[in-house]
Amino acid sequence: FDTISAGSVIAWVLECYENGVLTKEDLDGIEAVWGSGEAEVALMEKMYKAEGCGKKLILGQKAAADAFGKGHEYLAVANGVEPGMHDARMPGNGSLVRVFQYDPTPGRHTKGGVRRTPLPIGPERGAADVAAAANTEITNCSGLCSFSGMAFFPHTSTTFLSSVIGREFTPELLQSIGKRITMLRHSFNIREGLTRDKMWISPRLAGRPAIKDGPNAGITLENEAMGDIFFEAMGCDVKTGMPLKETLEKLGSLESVIDYFYPEDK
Repeated sequence: FDTISAGSVIAWVLECYENGVLTKEDLDGIEAVWGSGEAEVALMEKMYKAEGCGKKLILGQKAAADAFGKGHEYLAVANGVEPGMHDARMPGNGSLVRVFQYDPTPGRHTKGGVRRTPLPIGPERGAADVAAAANTEITNCSGLCSFSGMAFFPHTSTTFLSSVIGREFTPELLQSIGKRITMLRHSFNIREGLTRDKMWISPRLAGRPAIKDGPNAGITLENEAMGDIFFEAMGCDVKTGMPLKETLEKLGSLESVIDYFYPEDK
């Protein structure tokens, strides 16, 4: 079991139950009240055995809501995937909503993008967002932990990779490789029909409506505007997410992608 998705499914069940959307009958007699460890264990066992309500819950929040035919208003997912407890509505953490919604593997807190940055929404922020995404791809592919950026001096990973692989890397070269990886991952989704209009996020994760109490009260995130500047900085069509031919050519070594998307130009 993935602890993030399984825990989020149970949280969805508890909220639906508390608000009268799911009933004991829906949940095989389980009283899914908030704070009941017994109920949470019972739900996990149902999911683990894929029996009763567990047959629906094991599908994840979105598919479970579809199967029950209710509870969609309480979903907290990005493209149907449950993010971790990294709330993008936290002050200074708003850019994470773009990562959740528009990274090729949605809902992942381990994917890149600018996080706590004072940059306003605009071209400078878009460039920083793409650069951060590329850096994260390099970190992930090199086998380093995401937390290494907090411990290493600047460009330590460059020295590390040069020593291990036996080829000299520069920060500029790693950036270009990271951008190419990002574009390859994105191009795969576009090929499979996952264009931008199909990349969605539960409105509540973007603060729609804004909550009234707590440290994140009153916060609404401009997730679509963040998407606009990200795709523009990536060199993609802002409306569809389609990689532009000149972008693919500039990144290099993506001839197979160019041939697929632009066969008429061969």
